[in-house]
Amino acid sequence: MKKFSDIVLKCNAIKYLNNINEKSVLVYSPTSANKINLFKNVNNDKIDFLSTDITKKDVEKAEEYLNNNTEIENVIGFGGGTAIDVAKYMGNKINKRIIAIPSMLSTNVYSTDKVLMSTNGVRNTLDSRLPDIIIYDEEILKLSTTENLFGFADVLTIYTASTDWKNSSEKGFDPMNKQIYKMDIDLLNNTTQYILNTPYEEIINGLYPMFNFIGMVGHITNLYGSGRPVSGSEHIFAKSLDLKTVVPHGIAVAIGILIMSLFQNNYSTDIEGCFAKLKIFNYTEKYNVTQKLIKETLFNLQPRVGRYTIVDSFNPKDKTINEKIDKILNKYNIDMG
Repeated sequence: MKKFSDIVLKCNAIKYLNNINEKSVLVYSPTSANKINLFKNVNNDKIDFLSTDITKKDVEKAEEYLNNNTEIENVIGFGGGTAIDVAKYMGNKINKRIIAIPSMLSTNVYSTDKVLMSTNGVRNTLDSRLPDIIIYDEEILKLSTTENLFGFADVLTIYTASTDWKNSSEKGFDPMNKQIYKMDIDLLNNTTQYILNTPYEEIINGLYPMFNFIGMVGHITNLYGSGRPVSGSEHIFAKSLDLKTVVPHGIAVAIGILIMSLFQNNYSTDIEGCFAKLKIFNYTEKYNVTQKLIKETLFNLQPRVGRYTIVDSFNPKDKTINEKIDKILNKYNIDMG
């Protein structure tokens, strides 16, 4: 299977776009476009621009555009998860070249062969394919420091997800793939040590290691065929929290990792130290994430059908564990609510 790192092109994204000679559509995030003055800097009449404000992650809207524009040779995604997912869906649908230009590292969408799209208002993970080219422009990525750091949370999810997977396998639900499990743990350990041992300024200014760590999560899911090795109880918590308030995925997942690892009897001060160093919890007040909201989410958490995790067997009102949760949340000054 092709690996994402084999298709990376390090270059100036603006120059690359201005040199495209085939009819192309560029699916863009308006926020990312504004950061680089996209419409002022890209002067290429071969490229049509399509905003994610129009397509969102809607299959019908993406296909409507394709039906009205039949001469496209390249589908380019510029932005975060939404723009690149839409571009991957469209490019795969018409079997044309897919070019991903991540403007932030908050998601591993650039390195996966799946997309998250909506059909009739219902979001589903759909098969797609890996981009043909991934443009790595470090100067663009540096414009999204906070979002980049949030992306590390989706690597550290391996800590709780791998424990859920191991327990699930032992109970006869999900077979353990030893080779992928080892890749999982090696990636987790390498990432943890990198964060803990690398100066903060070096982390935010030298982004290629981060790009590789986050991208490898996508590669592991491609190899296994699903997110089982890297997605467990922490993602169940994050999804439930996201239904209660609009919060960056990285914050929700980070909280989920710390809380669910307590129920797994597997708490790690190293993982906590990574989140502290990355300043993940400095933004909880901005997104109205309070202790009360976190507890409400925890107490109402429901297992995910088809994926056994600690949520299937835990007691969310365990007094001892809740005292530990309170201690952690107070430590990071998360508002009581």
